[in-house]
Amino acid sequence: MMRVLYFTGAYRQDSMVSHTHGELVAALRARGVAVEIATVGGPPQPDHVASHTDPYGTTVWSIPMSHGRCERLTRQWYARAWAFAPFGGLVRALRAFLTPERLANYDILHIGMAYPYATAFRHALHNCRTPPALVTITGGDILTDDETGYGYGRRFATRSAIRRTLRWARLVQANSPRSATVVASYGCPHERIAIQPPQTPHEPLTADVIAAYRARCRAELEHEGRISHGPLLVGIGRMVAIKGYDDVIRALPTIRATHPATSILLAGPARDASAQAYVASLQALASSLGQQDHLRIMDQIPFEDVPRYFASADLALIPSLLDGLNKTGIEAAAVGTPSIVSTQAGLAAYVQQFGAGTVVPPRDPPALAAAILRLLDDRAAWADASRNASRMAESFSLDRTADGVLGLYQRLLAAGITRRSVLYSAPGERG
Repeated sequence: MMRVLYFTGAYRQDSMVSHTHGELVAALRARGVAVEIATVGGPPQPDHVASHTDPYGTTVWSIPMSHGRCERLTRQWYARAWAFAPFGGLVRALRAFLTPERLANYDILHIGMAYPYATAFRHALHNCRTPPALVTITGGDILTDDETGYGYGRRFATRSAIRRTLRWARLVQANSPRSATVVASYGCPHERIAIQPPQTPHEPLTADVIAAYRARCRAELEHEGRISHGPLLVGIGRMVAIKGYDDVIRALPTIRATHPATSILLAGPARDASAQAYVASLQALASSLGQQDHLRIMDQIPFEDVPRYFASADLALIPSLLDGLNKTGIEAAAVGTPSIVSTQAGLAAYVQQFGAGTVVPPRDPPALAAAILRLLDDRAAWADASRNASRMAESFSLDRTADGVLGLYQRLLAAGITRRSVLYSAPGERG
């Protein structure tokens, strides 16, 4: 039986992605893979590693981070030089956890995020005999944007570290063609990059129930006073400047000239001062354009409510300046909502492939307004895009993703695997 240690940095109830990880690992276990999850957490004692069983029946190891004097002294240095204050403590915690005896229990290390996590693994396992590593790319670990000051790779030390990590990994799982291109730009050999996107966080609805579900969600949210009557544009995700929501606000006056009742709903966590400042800037921009009554910004929506909001929307907004994938577009597609997506988001390749919405250039409010108006004005075009969005969501099903990841594991362990092996897989392909 294949044995895998699956590491994700945040596996807890309040994490937006924990459900996706737990569901995927459970599906891999159902396929005969012995998978255990490891994550950062637990009590502060460095010699105490706790384990528990998650709701899917998977063993979860919580690796404690020390909060001792050494960590307190080094955090400031790592924050400046490595853009991640706990990096040194993370390496020490992993080194204590990944003993030779424990590593002998696994055939594969599957690590989420090239930086900081896979890089910390590489440091912790330096000069150790280890199972081969599969590193999954999310986008936020490798992408950089100078305009917004986003990305670990903007610093020389971290960019060099990411480059070495991507060369260290036996196989790199990119979540989109765009992410694969960025991974290759770091010097990772093309033959060690596999494109395998994650599954949609919510099971796609079948065609026979979508219309009724959408109508019910819209009526319920209007009755609850959460949304207003009229065309609704919804963007869900972290409130950070790379999401480009300011461009949608700039496009709103043009959209409302034709559809006066149009409103924008944005929802997502603003975790730090920078994110909170971005939210304030969006509100100020809307006020300066006289659109403040047509913009609502909410905090993070509970996981189970996300489909209701996307089903109530006419269009999902993804005007990103950069995104490795952007799973919110897949969540929207799962309930039949087309996306307006920037070419800088990895999802653009899939939206274009399936015809599940419209792809526009970033930082172009007129193009954004024109794309939105086209689908609001042409209901036949919207209906086609909605049906295509449902087809796109089906290609990101849990079964297809689990089969794809299992195929990567099998390739990783295949006898005679070499760096010249071709490891690309298209979205939806099995194995």
